[in-house]
Amino acid sequence: MKAHKLLVILLLALFICGLFLVGYAYAGDLKIPPKAKEFRWNFLTAYGGLIFLLWATGLAAHWLLLGSFPNRTERLTTLFERSPWKSLLIGLVNLFVIMMLVGVTSEKLPPLAMIFIVIFGISLFVGIHSRSRALGRKILKAAKHEPSAFAEITVGWSIVAFICAIPFLGWFVLAVFYFAGGLGALTLSFFKKPAKSGGVDLDSHLD
Repeated sequence: MKAHKLLVILLLALFICGLFLVGYAYAGDLKIPPKAKEFRWNFLTAYGGLIFLLWATGLAAHWLLLGSFPNRTERLTTLFERSPWKSLLIGLVNLFVIMMLVGVTSEKLPPLAMIFIVIFGISLFVGIHSRSRALGRKILKAAKHEPSAFAEITVGWSIVAFICAIPFLGWFVLAVFYFAGGLGALTLSFFKKPAKSGGVDLDSHLD
């Protein structure tokens, strides 16, 4: 439990740091500064702060999901590990269909479009949990460390979050790659029998 407490303290510290950077960048006059260097500094501090905020809040949400549904998230992660490319293809199809539904309903039926967006957001988050955790598990095992549930999601989510933050390449290529795989695994979980856990004994890490 001491390690978990240290992680929580680190999470809060980075969250406060992110708030400080965003506030510093946008406090006062929001006009573009006349000097290019000043503008670049403001942009970098704001962008960096936003990334830290997304990473910190995302990690807290992943820990909450893991603690609330340990067995289901473990089965979902194992399912992705068994069918990574199938999950990716199904996820890409799902992304296209959902974007089409949101586009069609956004003008004529805005409330329905919002419902689609909420469902999509929740599904995407749960899906990326399995994708991130599978990545963290693979890295920890390759490094010959005994993986724990919280260590897997911490390592995996940190890598996914910061890689997807790379301008353009991360936004439009890597983010789609990682998000689609998780979304596809979530879709497969509704049609396949629960996969036997291939990871760790969760109960021993949640006490």
